[in-house]
Amino acid sequence: MNRGATATPAVGLGELLLYFLRLGSIGFGGPVALVGAMQRDLVEDRRWFTAGEYREGLALAQLAPGPLAAQLAIYLGWARGGALSAALVGLAFVLPSFVMVLGIAVAYTRFGGLPWMQGAFYGIGAAVIAVIARSAARLTRLTLGSDRLLWGLFLAAAFVTAWTESEIVWVFVAAGVLALLARSGLVVTPAKALSVVLLPAGLFTGLGGQAASPATLWRIAWYFSEAGAFVFGSGLAIVPFLHSGVVQEFRWLDERQFLDAVAVAMITPGPVVITVGFIGYLVAGLAGAGIAALATFLPCYLFTVIPAPHFQRLSRNKGIKAFVDGVTAAATGAIAGAVFVLGRRALVDLTTLAIAAATLWVLVRVRRVPEPLLITAAGVLGILLTTTSVRVSGGEPMTTPSPAQSVVFVCEHGSAKSLVAASWFNRLAQEQGLAVRSSARGRVPDASVPAAVVEALRGDGFDVSGFRPQRLVASDVAPALRVIGIGIDLGPAAAAAGGRAVRWDEIPPVSSGYAAARDAMRARIEALLDELRKDPDPGP
Repeated sequence: MNRGATATPAVGLGELLLYFLRLGSIGFGGPVALVGAMQRDLVEDRRWFTAGEYREGLALAQLAPGPLAAQLAIYLGWARGGALSAALVGLAFVLPSFVMVLGIAVAYTRFGGLPWMQGAFYGIGAAVIAVIARSAARLTRLTLGSDRLLWGLFLAAAFVTAWTESEIVWVFVAAGVLALLARSGLVVTPAKALSVVLLPAGLFTGLGGQAASPATLWRIAWYFSEAGAFVFGSGLAIVPFLHSGVVQEFRWLDERQFLDAVAVAMITPGPVVITVGFIGYLVAGLAGAGIAALATFLPCYLFTVIPAPHFQRLSRNKGIKAFVDGVTAAATGAIAGAVFVLGRRALVDLTTLAIAAATLWVLVRVRRVPEPLLITAAGVLGILLTTTSVRVSGGEPMTTPSPAQSVVFVCEHGSAKSLVAASWFNRLAQEQGLAVRSSARGRVPDASVPAAVVEALRGDGFDVSGFRPQRLVASDVAPALRVIGIGIDLGPAAAAAGGRAVRWDEIPPVSSGYAAARDAMRARIEALLDELRKDPDPGP
């Protein structure tokens, strides 16, 4: 194998691991910057690899599915020590950013409801849209050139993504097949077509996890392994794919949380794809984060070490290259479509539009300002702009009512019925312009909210992952406009509340069906809001 004529000094595995551990800790700027740093450090300065080895690794990373920088790192590890070395180098490169993202996810779940953090992500979300738009424009120039076929595939994928607000995998496959047929002039037999289109499917099995919620963890493993198999070239290609599944299909996150996840990946070093760790933690804690990351990067690893020994022969196959070019064009189009989809959610008022426009101007005109610095500055600006009000979807400020303007929902354990009722009451009261808040309490509170309740509420746009059930106490009852016992006797609290105590006994258990319980509570909440609007104080 011709790897270049320049001899390279011997490098031990330990030195290589330390280098990638450092690069994963301080390497900002996305895949293009990271692969450039590898060339500068490993080929030109340290001469651990020849230019030929580097070019082969870069070509393989561009041809095969997987985040570009991570795949190049894995290939260089393989070139020095085989499959085990490739696995260790990949781990060293990804681990620092995974740990950072995990730390941010812990803080996000604990403090995400605080005004300062909401303000930070209010500004960050707008800046992220500008960064993705700029990246999409750069990728378009790099991957499409003046090829009319690729431009057609790009525009089709962008239109489908923007119109359906989802990423459809078969659009990628169709783009690859069309490019294969149009460019190669080969006769594509069914066997050849299946060998190209279905290759990733065999790499996704066996990625289940052992945890308290095995069904959820299995879905995480399967879905993120699919995501890892459809990232071509740039980590940002995974954004529309994840949005389709995480937000729309499984409803694990709402729109704001998803944008926050993308932002976290952009303000931390290492590959952008590490956002999967943040998402996994929000869905299923530490186990979810680990499984999501493993499932995403395992296809990347396998797509490197399996074809690496045969790469020179494979790289000369015009049909494979044409298929990959078509898929890459469609992936770039999906990123462009995602800018439209995500922008509609993040750019909710003149302030966010101004932040996005300013960020884009700096990226285009100044250029040398690092993206993480821009996103951090947008977060600080968001905090400053929202110190007196909390921004919510639609850009309207939500005022904090006085303690007297409150309703207390109480159920047995404070982790299901009362939590669902309080969540929906606050949303509906805000929509109707009533300055009344509510809280959830339990007679014998659970230690945490059941995972099924967290997921069900997340599907309706509520994040209760950081909520801890609390016991009903006298200080809750005294100022409340209503104290509502859902399926329980309030006991002494009813006597203390007098005419303000109410019982809702017809609400079905959340465990028997979230939708039925939610709909029953919404009907009662609507009636309660009408009642509060007319006569907030029922007297003793």
